[in-house]
Amino acid sequence: SLMSMMRRGTSAVSTYFERSRTYPRTSEVPFTSSSSRNFIFDIDGVLADTRELVRLAYEKVGIAMPSYAWGQPWQQWLYRIAGRDAEKIHYRKNTAYIGMLREARPLAGRDVAAALIDAGAHVGFITSASRDVAPRLLRHLELPHELLLSTSVTAHGRATALRAFATSGTYIDDNPAGRVSAAAASWDFVLYVDDYTQLMKEITWTQ
Repeated sequence: SLMSMMRRGTSAVSTYFERSRTYPRTSEVPFTSSSSRNFIFDIDGVLADTRELVRLAYEKVGIAMPSYAWGQPWQQWLYRIAGRDAEKIHYRKNTAYIGMLREARPLAGRDVAAALIDAGAHVGFITSASRDVAPRLLRHLELPHELLLSTSVTAHGRATALRAFATSGTYIDDNPAGRVSAAAASWDFVLYVDDYTQLMKEITWTQ
């Protein structure tokens, strides 16, 4: 299993990724002497296209998810709509959503993250999604769920997660507001683009 490979070390993890490689070989990861080797990826909208699946899951439990809610933990918006039933509704939504995860389309960010792990970079994942969903999505994407750092993160929580991970690095998010969290943690920020070559170039040449 991937967990046992993680315990055995980097070479075992590299073998795991080699079996389903869809990205360039490790030698093509353009690290330079000044490149950061610490990277944190937001999950939704960076590793996988999940927005429509999340919307449909809420629709199944009778909730029209407002556009402003994307990227926010459910606690920050669902109580305004559902009141004291919010927790129950969120549980039912997650049940529906978990059943849809196999339909989540991997994005270029998934392949970039996998290539960086393969190259020995220090990689982590954070998300505003809840802990009962995020590890399942990472497994669907064939990424190590052990690298999941934080779930249900707020804007303040993102900065905290970055600082806890390393004193500096590169944070990749599809939300421009992530720039504020990165700045608060003294990290570089890259706004996600769904193109492997361009994204890899941007995140390895930010310093």
